[in-house]
Amino acid sequence: MKRLFLTFSLLLWTLHVLFADEVQKTYHFQQPQISVEEGFSLFSFEHTQLTGYTGEPALPYQMVSLLLPEGHEATDITVEYRNPITIPGNHLIAPVQPAQPISKPEKHPFSMKEEVYALNGTYPEKTEGLLSTNFFAGYSIASCAITPLRYNPAKHSVSYFSEVVVTLKTAPSKKALKATELLRSDAQTLQAVQRSVQNAEAINRYSPKKQKDEESYDHLILCPEQFVSNMEPLKALYLKRGLKTQITSLEEIYANMSGNDNQEKIRNYIIQEYTNHGILYVLLGGDVELFPYRGFYCAVQSSSLYEDYNIPSDLYYSALDGTWDDDNDGVWGEIGEDDLLPEVSVARFSFSNSEELTNMIHKTISYQDSPVTGELDSPLLAGEFLYDPPLTWGADYLDLLIGYHEDNGYTTTGIPEEHPYVTLYDREQGIWTKSELINEINQGHSFIHHSGHSNATYAMRMFSEDITNTNFNGVNGVDHNYTLVYTHGCICGAFDAPDCIAEKMVGIANFVVAGAYNSRYGWFNEGQTEGPSAHLHREFIDALYHDRQNHVGEAHLVSRTETSPWVNAPGQHEEGALRWCFYDCNILGDPALAVWTDEPVEITASFPEAMVIGQTSLEGDVAIDGNAQEGYTCALVHEDALYGVGHTDADGHVVISLATPFTEACNATLYISGYNAIPLARNIAVVPGEGAYVVASTTEINDQTGNNNGKVDFGETITLTSTMKNVGAQEASNVTVTISTNDPYLTMGDDTEDFGNIPAYGEVTKEDAFEVTAAANTPDQHVVTLEMNVSDDNNSWQYAYMFKVHAPNAVADEIRIIDPQGNNNGRLDPGETATIEIDMYNSGHAEAPAGEASLETSNAMIQVLTPPVEVAAIPATEFVTLAFEVSVGESVAIGSLADFALSLTSGEYLFQETLHLLVGLLVENFESGDFNTFPWQQSGNLPWEITEDAPFEGTYAAVSGAISDAQESTLSITMDVIAEGEISFFMKVSSEGDYDFLRFFIDNTKKEEWSGAIAWEEHSYTVQPGTHTFTWSYVKDLSVGSGEDRGWIDYVMFPPCSLDVGVEEVKKGSFVLYPNPVTDRLFVKIPEEEGNYPIRIFSLSGKLLKSLPASSGSTIMINVSDLKPGEYIITSEKNGVISSSLFVKQ
Repeated sequence: MKRLFLTFSLLLWTLHVLFADEVQKTYHFQQPQISVEEGFSLFSFEHTQLTGYTGEPALPYQMVSLLLPEGHEATDITVEYRNPITIPGNHLIAPVQPAQPISKPEKHPFSMKEEVYALNGTYPEKTEGLLSTNFFAGYSIASCAITPLRYNPAKHSVSYFSEVVVTLKTAPSKKALKATELLRSDAQTLQAVQRSVQNAEAINRYSPKKQKDEESYDHLILCPEQFVSNMEPLKALYLKRGLKTQITSLEEIYANMSGNDNQEKIRNYIIQEYTNHGILYVLLGGDVELFPYRGFYCAVQSSSLYEDYNIPSDLYYSALDGTWDDDNDGVWGEIGEDDLLPEVSVARFSFSNSEELTNMIHKTISYQDSPVTGELDSPLLAGEFLYDPPLTWGADYLDLLIGYHEDNGYTTTGIPEEHPYVTLYDREQGIWTKSELINEINQGHSFIHHSGHSNATYAMRMFSEDITNTNFNGVNGVDHNYTLVYTHGCICGAFDAPDCIAEKMVGIANFVVAGAYNSRYGWFNEGQTEGPSAHLHREFIDALYHDRQNHVGEAHLVSRTETSPWVNAPGQHEEGALRWCFYDCNILGDPALAVWTDEPVEITASFPEAMVIGQTSLEGDVAIDGNAQEGYTCALVHEDALYGVGHTDADGHVVISLATPFTEACNATLYISGYNAIPLARNIAVVPGEGAYVVASTTEINDQTGNNNGKVDFGETITLTSTMKNVGAQEASNVTVTISTNDPYLTMGDDTEDFGNIPAYGEVTKEDAFEVTAAANTPDQHVVTLEMNVSDDNNSWQYAYMFKVHAPNAVADEIRIIDPQGNNNGRLDPGETATIEIDMYNSGHAEAPAGEASLETSNAMIQVLTPPVEVAAIPATEFVTLAFEVSVGESVAIGSLADFALSLTSGEYLFQETLHLLVGLLVENFESGDFNTFPWQQSGNLPWEITEDAPFEGTYAAVSGAISDAQESTLSITMDVIAEGEISFFMKVSSEGDYDFLRFFIDNTKKEEWSGAIAWEEHSYTVQPGTHTFTWSYVKDLSVGSGEDRGWIDYVMFPPCSLDVGVEEVKKGSFVLYPNPVTDRLFVKIPEEEGNYPIRIFSLSGKLLKSLPASSGSTIMINVSDLKPGEYIITSEKNGVISSSLFVKQ
């Protein structure tokens, strides 16, 4: 009977697959929302999106997305429109304007087709878009756009249908049947299908496929053979997150797989592994010279035709149905030959050498395992001016990433409104500069979202040469997290070009761990909040925050899946901009990287301490803040092997099934991980099913003979109270525990304890069982590991117990220069004798004993006049002040760094530091009223001049000469740079846009140019040691002038230099700052004198970090919590007189 039932079921399924079928869905529409702007009306219904053909009325379209029978394609669509309703009033519906590439928008006439708007009839004539069938993991999904709106352009009358019935005719096809070879029915795939279709119940008609087995794995890494071993650390990273990883060399694939070229061989291998082993993620290892890409074709009909036959798209390796070139004409990705529903999450490590790969792997591991807390909920949104008219701001698109939105026909939930996100918007604050952006990034942000202009070597107003570890020294994974980027900018992710700017971002040691970048143009819709790049971005954010799909490659896949139905909508299918972005937006990074969207959660878990050999499952519960958590991964690992993995259900419960049970006793590790969680590790003892089995349960520290704080301090002798637990089924007789260590900072005292007999499932605790002594020179927070050998009459077991030792750690914190006998400016200057005050701060966790401190220098032109001084004991988190008198020779160069060696002997500790103090400050602010302070050189047709007209700061600025057509005015200076640093300056220009320029050069290489009307803004450039010439030149073309026809510079800050200059030292003012050192808030009290006192904070290399106004007699608060710990220069200025001091940020 059972066999008969199975046979009948199989027959029904076969008939269902082999014969035509139909799918029907009814859609309902209520009164539309109507908006009117500049005389044009726009209509929208819930879940509809405005689209259409350029110059024709923009209509609201409903996307139809329906799951078809297994092995079927949609062959025809019938749409029945019911219940017409007339909308009162006279309406001129706005025409659609062409999509524009973000980085080269074209000015064009307002597009409005007269013949369409003169039509006295029903528009649109065709009310449905292109019907297409795509395949995801073997499931057939049909999509088509329909509009319920009807418009008579000549009469300005509008009506709509409140009910629309869509019927799809389906039939089996060779392509659809081939797609079923990829069919999967695991929970993750089913959820993805249900998220993508409007008839999720139809999924029950599909035949179930086998789930993963022990041969399956999750994470596939492909790379050249020479880099296979470099990739090994990623295996361990993901194993504790329940993901098994396989690394395969390209050479192996090329030798064993079929295909017309290497790209096809790689794709066929991915298909094979997806089909046979259920892979989820594929990491493509290598830049294009190491790992080939597939170039796709796309054309966009904007104000002109944009066409590209070679768009680098790793979608080729992600979407596995079809061939992408069915007609074999060598043009990949043509309409009808595409696959818009990718199966696997794909991303690329675009490295060219082992150094870049090492950086990428380190950042990937550190970002996930060791996040810097306090900033993981704080993304940065940077929006630029995009176009006018109509006025279009990047900020308008980025606003839709915040909170819940139903705008433009689809729903997304993004960054929580209560999160402390930060915005840099041209729309609100004027044109922000790259210096502002770099400074903001260095304060620590979880993600950078950008909408603005880019090219292969330029993005977010930064050039490739700005992407350095020095510029992004704060984003180093220690002070602040490595961050991620999603940008709409054009071509910045063109990894087929020689090292595009995106590759630099992910390839250096600091800054970006992963990002979404365009290999060709990004696109926007002028004057709207909907656009091709913005659509994908919104869906990406929704995947991260709403769907909790926080693996970066997975979020990218979901964004494509959710966007795919719109690719062939009216106005998109023909004009192609959404398809273009669908193709050219790639992820650089590891697809399995788990993105932090909030601060780490604290996992609590309840699992047995032991399991029996041969046991086939392990059960437990997972909670966060006492609440059960669904979807958290529990992975049982031993010796780099994954024995079992499970995912918690809605009640927080999990059953981990072991494909291969343990066959011998061991200590396994249970890792619990998930959304915004650092993996929690728990020991699980695997014990025999019979006999005794003793585990080390708890150990407590007793330091009553020391300071009795319950912790181990340096030089302290402690005892350990230990509990041994018998998790076996029989009594353990004569249990003895011996401890040992190889740690050089620990001395053993009493190392053996008799625990006697321990009954089955019982435990015994021994007070003061062991005694050990920590060395008097143990480093602070040093971790000691004690090996515990546990034995009874028949067996022995080994365990480890670890604890930290608390000790002092003295560091130079605040440094002050006291120079009343000199110019009293709070800095070391040539020819001065001054006192260096150093606050020695004990950042450790125990008191530093009394000792002696000394200061020395190897600089023959600087003398330390104070002999070694006695230092009192320094309690933890407190400081003492040391004072040393020094003499600086007159020949020491202004702007040079003076190095001092500071030593503090404290008990058995020797704390040493090298201090780098700036001698003078190399700033040209032209406040001398001439060009004599520095050795400036003039050239060109007319020299630069000093002006009092609207300088950036102070009284004076430099302005180019009043030249005529085809002339130039040039100002330059040559300097010997002695250490890596930056040159920065403020500039403005008033010229004929795109024809007359202010240009800046370093060593005759143009770094940047500006034209048009640009107000004061700062620019900075990294400079390496050596002799360099810095040049500013204002250049005019052959005709026409505009504006003031000049360029200006002011407040030029030079890198550390050796240069004979005659800088006039200014008189120090009387402003007071406190506290110093400072942790987060610095207060500055301004003198009671009339006028304004601009306050500026600089790094020691002279980089401007903060600038804000202050009035006389006021006390202002400056938030310096974002600054990296160290020394900073603070200045105030009035009437050209600069007051300065140093402060230290802890």
